[in-house]
Amino acid sequence: MRTPFVMLKERLLAAQKAVQAELTALDQGLQRRQQAAKVKALLELMQDTAHVMSKVEKLLVEVDALEAQQGDATLTAEALDSRTRLYERVAGEVSRLKYFLAKGQHLPSLQQLQPRADSAVARLSLLLRQALDAALRGGHQPAVLHCLQAFAAVGDAAGAEQVVQEALVLPLVESTIAQHQQGKGHGSVLASDQLASVLDALLGQLEEQCGWLVGATMAPQSGLHAFDFLGSSILAAVDQQVFSTMPGAFSPGVPATFLSNYGAAMRFLEQLEGMCTTRAAFQVNLTIPSAVPLHCLSLHVNLPTAHWGRPKTYKIAWYALASPKVPQL
Repeated sequence: MRTPFVMLKERLLAAQKAVQAELTALDQGLQRRQQAAKVKALLELMQDTAHVMSKVEKLLVEVDALEAQQGDATLTAEALDSRTRLYERVAGEVSRLKYFLAKGQHLPSLQQLQPRADSAVARLSLLLRQALDAALRGGHQPAVLHCLQAFAAVGDAAGAEQVVQEALVLPLVESTIAQHQQGKGHGSVLASDQLASVLDALLGQLEEQCGWLVGATMAPQSGLHAFDFLGSSILAAVDQQVFSTMPGAFSPGVPATFLSNYGAAMRFLEQLEGMCTTRAAFQVNLTIPSAVPLHCLSLHVNLPTAHWGRPKTYKIAWYALASPKVPQL
């Protein structure tokens, strides 16, 4: 009676072993496939990186050829546009190259490519700075936008902000302050420590020369939202020049002048909102809490100091309010 059960058990055990062997073979095959996929992905990464590195270097050779063809003379709008378009192509490939190198930074073969990549990035950064400077000074807006797209592609927003500050904003601020100083020197009624006239004149110049640039960075789907020209370029340059050439404007020694300058500075910041498409964009560019407008041109987080301090501002404000009442008491 037990023989059939013994035979059935043996058959079941044999089937179990066969199924287990098949499962083991399937697991081993899956592991081999996964390992092969990893190796294939690494090989493709190395090939793609080498290909992009070669493409970047070939594009830089094209840049050299184009520069030799156009010469070192002042570039026309068409020549500058062709250069910046080529720079934008190089920047797109450099962006891919940086991505591949970051992805395979643990691979020795890609680590060997890093010096070549760094050299290409440094070369492109220099070219972009020179082209953006020339485009800004020449007023070539299409070339400026090509440069900004290239800066955004390689992740160098700070470099573009510095060029805009030096090539576009600083000359405006310096000329406006120079005109103010010249008017004072010829017996004008303007006082050397009065900010209102300087900031009013400067605002018109900034809106005319920089308004389109700030608007372009805030336009939807522009791809230029990484730039903070309002804070890092415009306000930084105004703060730097005003404080260096008119330090008395921030002194609380004359309470009436101090409060007048503080009010003029607040109005200047409020009027700059007109260069933004939305108030949210203005606050994002300033990167400050909107409820704490206690400083003038040094509100921006990148600026190291604030020329308007809470204690002295409120102390002088209360003094100005209380002074007329003192004789009556």
